[in-house]
Amino acid sequence: MSPSLGCNVTLKKLGCRGIRGSINMSKVNKFLFSALAISVASSGIAYAETQERTFRNAKKKPTISRSGQIGSNFTFWGSGWGSGWNRNRSSFGELPVNPDGDTSVKIYTYAPDRLHALADRNAKQPEQARPVFATDAPADYDPTPAELRGTKLDDSLAQTIFDHLKAGQAGIKVTKKQRSAITEFYRKRGYKAVWTSMDGLEDGAHLILDVLRQADTEGLQVSDYKVPELARTEDNIAAIESDLGALARLDIQLTALAVRYAQHASGGRVVANRLSGYHDLKPPRVAAATALTRLAETDQPDEYLQSLHPRHPSYARLKAALKEVRSSTQMVEVVEPIPAGPTIRPGQYDERIPAIRKRLIKDGHLEARNVEIIPTTGQEIPGAEPAVITDNVDGDSLTDEAVYQDELIEAVKDFQRTAGLKPDGIIGRRTISAFNGQAEKHFDKAARIVANMERLRWLPRYLGSSYVFVNQASYKLRVMRDGREVWRTKVIVGKPSNQTSFFSDEMETVVFNPYWGVPQSIITKEMLPKLVNDPGYLDRLGYEVYSGSGQRTSSYNIDWWNYYGQAPVAVRQPPGNGNALGRIKFLFPNKHAIYLHDTPTKKLFNRENRAYSHGCVRVQDPTKLAEAVLGWDQNRIASRISTGRNQKVTLKTKVPVHLTYFTAWPDAAGSVDYHKDVYGRDRRLELAFQATSATFR
Repeated sequence: MSPSLGCNVTLKKLGCRGIRGSINMSKVNKFLFSALAISVASSGIAYAETQERTFRNAKKKPTISRSGQIGSNFTFWGSGWGSGWNRNRSSFGELPVNPDGDTSVKIYTYAPDRLHALADRNAKQPEQARPVFATDAPADYDPTPAELRGTKLDDSLAQTIFDHLKAGQAGIKVTKKQRSAITEFYRKRGYKAVWTSMDGLEDGAHLILDVLRQADTEGLQVSDYKVPELARTEDNIAAIESDLGALARLDIQLTALAVRYAQHASGGRVVANRLSGYHDLKPPRVAAATALTRLAETDQPDEYLQSLHPRHPSYARLKAALKEVRSSTQMVEVVEPIPAGPTIRPGQYDERIPAIRKRLIKDGHLEARNVEIIPTTGQEIPGAEPAVITDNVDGDSLTDEAVYQDELIEAVKDFQRTAGLKPDGIIGRRTISAFNGQAEKHFDKAARIVANMERLRWLPRYLGSSYVFVNQASYKLRVMRDGREVWRTKVIVGKPSNQTSFFSDEMETVVFNPYWGVPQSIITKEMLPKLVNDPGYLDRLGYEVYSGSGQRTSSYNIDWWNYYGQAPVAVRQPPGNGNALGRIKFLFPNKHAIYLHDTPTKKLFNRENRAYSHGCVRVQDPTKLAEAVLGWDQNRIASRISTGRNQKVTLKTKVPVHLTYFTAWPDAAGSVDYHKDVYGRDRRLELAFQATSATFR
């Protein structure tokens, strides 16, 4: 096909004369183009009839004047607006083409790795050199092919392992990469057994089995490492040791499961980047071949497998919390939900208070004691004495039981802290919702801890001696140095529709008095509706507008109402007090166009839920962060800001930045704080766990 292809499109308008247009396909990218429709504001509805054609990322640029006249040329082009544009920057400044928080990012249906029978069907029978007169042969005797005798290995267990791999009868499935590594591993060792011998199971086999059976203590799923041969014999080791075929299958299966465990321990049970486009991670998953080599050469394979779990202190704390939660919830009774109703403030009477009191006692926020309680029914019986019962709750008397007061207020505040709510003592909708989640919360806590132990496996093994750690779920940024928190601040992260991505990078630059390159998503969805009716809107607010060729122009000169989908212009806001990025931004170049920055809208930091941005992370106290990463004092930072000039400072040493998402995270004392799953990622991760485990059954 010629690079420049023209085609005519007949436009039919209801009640109007036909209009003809041409499509220039020289820069067309692939997409399914089935019909081209043009909305004509003053004349009616026009539509285009055409054959289905395949294009890429078509963007419409009709030449329509503000008077309403429709031109005849429609140009389609790719992702760039001119020769000076690249992925992250324009030729005239930092104007991201990739939108901040692009809503086209997908939430995926998780697809686990496809499993294959562990087989080596192309394997050739290994030949064993045996001289005809072996007893008389010198030690350095090299037999000729003609002197090779026999097609079976002397080691009958090795031969059986070969036969089972050759025939695909190992009885276990693995990924394609694992299959290649395992078959090559056995081939190189002449198919000698690793975990078994003619005498039965070796010590290493028992060590491996102990690790697999305790996988749940590490937040893994025990059933994912179930040994098929042991399941077949109902753990009858004696039956296996008397069966050569069973020994061979058990050896292969233990090898495969040890590799599976090693890769799950080091890099996670799921492939994080398959969950959504908001995940951009490179877990330190050990290669199957590396794990096999280490397992075969050590006398303590259990210690090697245990060493693959995250070394971060928070992992050990989550592991301990998981054990505690599981042991404390085995006999938990189901609790009736607390009804919704008006907000309860200190000193007020409410019939739900007794149920709230019981819930706080059950959860350990309030100490129980025997008191007299007079249940209220809302009705009085004339002449009857009120019924009095004794119950093991906290309260004082009939009148106090349904009144919200005293230590109950402090208990509610304590509950609110652990639930990730503002500890104001006011029982509103969110607090009631948290109470009602608490009956399952004990069980959910275990699932939540497991999910976050998994997320720790996605992070680098070494986070850095000094690094910036943002937990999006807690809306907090921490600066860590030598394993110690040296400073923290509040942050604002992306809205659920414009989520902040989960990834690690390195901060390279601090920019004082930054420009804000307005993302295309904001131009088209938020600015364009205003510009259609008020073309001078951007000029009046002080924004700079640039054409596709990089030439600055007035916003009034653009026919804004002609464009939808993506306008072929770039918009940026110059430095100033009203700049959307505030006075400082922190760059760690990435494909998501996400960075840390100041903001002029400080009042949002007072809110409990701080998911308001288009994807970037707003920092409450950016000058303190600049001090931490630059090593400057506040006077020097203030001096740079006071110039009002856009200035970049390159860091002498790059600082690792980890933008994470942990809905359960231990505090400095080791207690686990639980945070609202604002992006709904816990549930999707649980579904991915289920899909992964299903493939192993």
